[in-house]
Amino acid sequence: MKVISKLIDYILMIALGVMSVIVFLNVILRYAFNSGITWSVELSQILFLVLVLLGAIQVFREDGHIKVDVLINKVPDGWKKILMLITNAVIFYVVVVLLIGSVELVKQNTVLTTPILGIPQSWIYAVGVFFSVCLAVLVLIKTVGIFTDKGAKE
Repeated sequence: MKVISKLIDYILMIALGVMSVIVFLNVILRYAFNSGITWSVELSQILFLVLVLLGAIQVFREDGHIKVDVLINKVPDGWKKILMLITNAVIFYVVVVLLIGSVELVKQNTVLTTPILGIPQSWIYAVGVFFSVCLAVLVLIKTVGIFTDKGAKE
C-alpha cells in the first residue's frame, strides 16, 4: 500500500504543479495579451477532480479528515469499537455506491470525448473507480485494525 501511496503523492504533486502553471499562464495571457490557452480550463477541471479524489484517499489513509468525536470520547472502550465499526460500515456502503455509479459512468461514456482536449470521458470517470476501490481497501484495513488494537486508539 505504501507504493500506491507514494505514487498518489507524486501524481498529486504533478497535477497541482501543472494546474498552477497553466492557470497562471492563462491569466497572464488573458490580461497582458488579450488571448488565452483554449484547453487550459478543461485540463484544470480534470486535474482538480484528480486532486480532490486522490487527496481524499491520502487524507483518509492518514486519518486527517475532520471528525466530531465528542460522543466517542464519552463512551467506554467497547462502545468505541462498535461506533467505529458502524462508521466504517457507513463509509464502506457509500464507497460501494460510488463505485457502482462510477463503473456505470465509465461504461456509458466510452464513446464520448471532452470537447477541446478529445480525452475519452470514460478515463475521467475511471478516476472515480480508482478512488472507490482504494477507499474501500483502506476502510477494510482500518476495520481490521479496530480488532487488532491498531485502530482502537482513536
